[in-house]
Amino acid sequence: MNAQEKKEARAVIQRLLAAGFTVSVNDGEETVLRNATSIPQVLTVMGTTCEDYLEARDANGSYIGVVYLVYGNEPGETLCDHSVSLTAVLEGI
Repeated sequence: MNAQEKKEARAVIQRLLAAGFTVSVNDGEETVLRNATSIPQVLTVMGTTCEDYLEARDANGSYIGVVYLVYGNEPGETLCDHSVSLTAVLEGI
């Protein structure tokens, strides 16, 4: 993950956490972090493969949705897809 991709990923994580969600990270092969509550926790495990899935859960542990990040694209294209349930949270990113 390069500096621009990290910046874009940080913005996504910040929005998810600010909405009160925990974040789990799946690198496309396995879940490498569960229910994180801080940006550094999440960023530390990201970027080991060419993609990451960020799963958002609410305070009760209920699944809210997923964000799909892909590395190696043009700037501004790291956020590749997300669940409709997260549209309002991620608006403008």
